[in-house]
Amino acid sequence: MATPRTKRSPLVTAYVAFAWATGVMMTILVFIAMPLKYWANQPDLDKVVGMIHGMALYPPYVILCIATAFVFRLSIPHMALMALAGLIPGLSPYVARRTLRHIDAKQAAKAVPAQAMAQSVASADSPVTG
Repeated sequence: MATPRTKRSPLVTAYVAFAWATGVMMTILVFIAMPLKYWANQPDLDKVVGMIHGMALYPPYVILCIATAFVFRLSIPHMALMALAGLIPGLSPYVARRTLRHIDAKQAAKAVPAQAMAQSVASADSPVTG
């Protein structure tokens, strides 16, 4: 069952983008660059991909994980899982998808009482017929 697409904050969009980039680069590093380095004696790809993952993608990804966790009040273990997922090939996109579901569920749960309150206020303001 598909959930309706909601407008997400730029923080969440950046987190998901960095999760995908980090996961893809880590997968390339572990499954392509490292075997080339050790089995084919070609360390060039390992140096480039390792530098991109380690210096350009992973530090901002961790910062985005922490910021997302604090803004959306996620638990400390959830935040740690989000950050550590960038170190396991392909895990960060999966964790990002699960985190999006969790954030969307929290937003929907917040919206339901607000809608009920707005309806009760609207019905209290309307003239009573009788």
